[in-house]
Amino acid sequence: MRIFEAYYDISIRRGFKSCLIASGLTLGLADKAYSHFSTYLSRVKSVGYDRLLIGCKTEMEVSDKLHEIFDVKWKNHIQYNETPAHFYLYLDYLHMAMAKNPLIEIEGLDPDPEFPGETPTRFESPYIHEKKLKLIANPEVIRRLKKTYRNSGIEGCLEECKDIYGRLNLKMSDRAWKALVEESLVTSKPRNDKAIVRYIKITFPGGESEVFQGNAAFEKVVGIIGVGPLRNSAVRHRGQKILTTTFPQKYKLYFKSFCDGYFINLLGSPLEKYKTLLVLNSIFRLGLGIELVNECQSQPKTARKRGRPRSAHTESASPAPRRGRGRPRKEAAITKVQETGDSSLNYGFDGTLNLFDE
Repeated sequence: MRIFEAYYDISIRRGFKSCLIASGLTLGLADKAYSHFSTYLSRVKSVGYDRLLIGCKTEMEVSDKLHEIFDVKWKNHIQYNETPAHFYLYLDYLHMAMAKNPLIEIEGLDPDPEFPGETPTRFESPYIHEKKLKLIANPEVIRRLKKTYRNSGIEGCLEECKDIYGRLNLKMSDRAWKALVEESLVTSKPRNDKAIVRYIKITFPGGESEVFQGNAAFEKVVGIIGVGPLRNSAVRHRGQKILTTTFPQKYKLYFKSFCDGYFINLLGSPLEKYKTLLVLNSIFRLGLGIELVNECQSQPKTARKRGRPRSAHTESASPAPRRGRGRPRKEAAITKVQETGDSSLNYGFDGTLNLFDE
């Protein structure tokens, strides 16, 4: 696909919010920024500028055209001042999306950069705050980590990260590096089949494994950790505490009573719960194996609006006569013969009952 076509591909765009959060926005502000981004995508399309942008074959052409739209044609008419910057940030995000998911193919992106040296590249600068990296977005680093993970596992990836980013003088713990690495290795695949349901497979230290739905897996792991360690933990899920005694009313459908007056935070998709469980498993040293798995479930057939589905019994049995004012004339006549024994009704040559001859 062309570069700007990827702006409208929702299966690709849904991961962009993680970049907004890593750039320093809170969850609430990231939701608003993503909504504003989508609003201006619609406005670009409504005035026909999307055709000009889709025609661009390189990143430079897309960037120049965005500059022409936002800084010239729409100058002083932008309602949300931060939105143009997010259009440029999305260009960098497309590199990360392609590196994480080999199924995504976008034509015209610039060649991937080299690893960061003493100064961060454009793929690190937006995500470094107080000498801490919030997101691994460099596509070359992601590809290297995926290769290292196949050969040396997560520990090898940690050493690789420290070596790559060593000259940036970042102040990060091993736990923070591990969380970043695990997030960079998660691939969110486009779901073409709506019947595919995502589950979380948990392998316990004894070797036994069980597959859970997202909420059930989350409750299981939280139950293993317990209220005590979690209630004062700094780990957040979708910007909220995992266990809390109070919660925003707008999220009341997603907080479930857990125990001892605490509510468990069940916000987000199975993929988001999976990411949080990886962090919990690492921080509390649970020794669990946690995997995201897909199981295809056949969709149940919806019942027809009129009548019930016929079973073998009902097909062989003769239908009961209908009663009431809406009863068809043929059924009424048959019922009359059965009840009165009157056989004076007219039959045709083929033996069928003729109800309408005088």
